[in-house]
Amino acid sequence: MDKGLPFVHKQMVLYLQRNNEYEKLVKILPSIMKSRFLMPAHYAILAKCDHELGIKDREKELSLEYGLEK
Repeated sequence: MDKGLPFVHKQMVLYLQRNNEYEKLVKILPSIMKSRFLMPAHYAILAKCDHELGIKDREKELSLEYGLEK
């Protein structure tokens, strides 16, 4: 996931977010967040997806709280 253009990854996430593609976002965001393409907004986007899908358990390193501390 560390290869590619940051702009492409950003636009892909924004597109999926605008179209409420929560299932797809929860699949791709963890990989992006563990790469050099991590953006602070990813924590909030993933938290929104988790909320909408009713996901309660999330790795600490991917949680909104962790992102706010970082």
